[in-house]
Amino acid sequence: MLYSRAGDYPAGQSIIYAEGFSPNTPEGACPKCHGLGSVFEVTEKTMVPDDNLSIRDHAIASRPKAWQGQNQRDILVSMGINVDLPWKKLPKAQREWILFTEDTPTVPVYPGFSPEQTAKSIRDNRPPDYMGTFIGARQYVVHRF
Repeated sequence: MLYSRAGDYPAGQSIIYAEGFSPNTPEGACPKCHGLGSVFEVTEKTMVPDDNLSIRDHAIASRPKAWQGQNQRDILVSMGINVDLPWKKLPKAQREWILFTEDTPTVPVYPGFSPEQTAKSIRDNRPPDYMGTFIGARQYVVHRF
């Protein structure tokens, strides 16, 4: 930093600017905490504080209750996930996928349809209202954070 300020550099050294030492800049921020000084872990318990709730009843508290959360629920219905089962009764592999997947499948969405109506619409190749892309809950939280 002294050489950077003085404008005098030892032979063979690259220039390091002061920004490289500041946690408030992209150059100086810690890659793990992004300059915040704390690392926040996203766990099943932080995203699903009450595992007695179903997805329809907002078990995934990290999802908004407005359109985005409803959209993700409708996408899960189209994927055949039982959104009315209490979270703790869903198979562990499904729970982990819903929370931690990096996959972003796009599926037909039929807002307002029951799971049975959605399954029938998919079987009958009924045109969907739109195609929706699923985003894992952790990925959503980290992106918003």
